[in-house]
Amino acid sequence: MGDMFGMFDLFELIIGAYLLYGAVTGKGKIFQNENVKKGMEAQYKKRMRLFCWILGPLMVGCGLLSRLNPGAQNAAMLSASRILWGLSCVLIIILFVISISMTDRAKAKARAAGKSTTPSSRAAFEFDNDEAAKKGK
Repeated sequence: MGDMFGMFDLFELIIGAYLLYGAVTGKGKIFQNENVKKGMEAQYKKRMRLFCWILGPLMVGCGLLSRLNPGAQNAAMLSASRILWGLSCVLIIILFVISISMTDRAKAKARAAGKSTTPSSRAAFEFDNDEAAKKGK
């Protein structure tokens, strides 16, 4: 059971470091949204960067507190870790809401309809009807 929490703490540290990298450089997948509403691209990037600056240190702090307190031996560190974790979850939800509110859904649907690269689930059963028609003539 302890190994699972150790991996989660490590995951928090890695995600926090990635968010800090994104906050400093302004680069990363979090900033690459092709479906941002027209004219809101700069505002989208600023908001994502702000959330990276806030969320990155929170997640790093939460991961470090959890790693430094194995087995929850120190109650104060455990409480601080849980508060940081809860705050991180709330901020992630807010980040999703902001990202969704700045996304042009019609543009996303049009892009998805035009660029469907995955075959349909019935593709295995679709046969070339032209060959059958040629043989029948």
